[in-house]
Amino acid sequence: MTIAVGVLLAAAIAGGQVAGSPDHARHAGHGAAVADIRAPFGVLVVLAVTFSLGSIVYAAFSTALPKWLSDTLALDVRESAQLGLVVGATLLAGSVGQLVGGRLADRLPFKWLYVGTFALKFVPLALAGAIGGPAAVIAAAVIGFTFDMSAPVENLLLARYSSGRRRGLAFGMKFAMGFAATPLGVNLVAWAYADDTAGAGVLFGILAVLTAAMLCAALLLPREGAPVRQVAVAE
Repeated sequence: MTIAVGVLLAAAIAGGQVAGSPDHARHAGHGAAVADIRAPFGVLVVLAVTFSLGSIVYAAFSTALPKWLSDTLALDVRESAQLGLVVGATLLAGSVGQLVGGRLADRLPFKWLYVGTFALKFVPLALAGAIGGPAAVIAAAVIGFTFDMSAPVENLLLARYSSGRRRGLAFGMKFAMGFAATPLGVNLVAWAYADDTAGAGVLFGILAVLTAAMLCAALLLPREGAPVRQVAVAE
C-alpha cells in the first residue's frame, strides 16, 4: 500500500496536480535579500510541547495496543496470529486519517484543525479504559485515525512558523524530540501494567490528560492570518 501511494504521489507531481516548493538554491544564487520569517518564541514552545507530548501518547498507545486488545477480546497465546491481524487492521484503518487530515488542511485554518484533532482524540482515550469487546477495536481505530489525522497539519504548522533559512533544522529537531520522548511512553505502559492497581484504565486516563494538555497548548497558537515577523537577510 505504501508503494502504491508513493507511485500515485509521483504521478500527481508529474501531472502538475501537486505544486513543487520554491528552488532555494536558485534564490540564493541571485545574491538578493530574502525575507526570513521568524515566529514568536512562544509559538515554537507551544509546538515543542505538542510534539513531545504527542510522541509520548502515541508511543504509549501503540505499545499498549496489542496487550489491551488481547485482554479485552480474551485472546490467548495460541491466538497470536488473530491478534496480529486485528492490530494490523486497526492501524491500517487509522492510517486513512493521513489522507483526511491532509485534505482538511487544504480547506480549514491550521490552528482550529490542529485543536480539533486533539479534541477528537481526547474523547475515545478518556473512554477507552471502560470499553471492552469489539467496541475496543473500533475505539482503537478511531484513536489511530486521529493520530494520523493530526500529522499533516502539524507539519504544515511547523513549516509556517519555522525560519525559512532553518526549516530543515526545525524538522530535524521535531523528529529528534519525538524519538527522545518515545521511551517515556513505553515506560509509562510498563509502569501501568506492572502495577496491579493500574492497567489499561489508568493508562488511558493519563493519556487523556496529556491529550487535554496538548489541546490547551494548541489553543495558544496565533489565530489564522496573525502577522509573523519578517527579517530581511542578505544571501
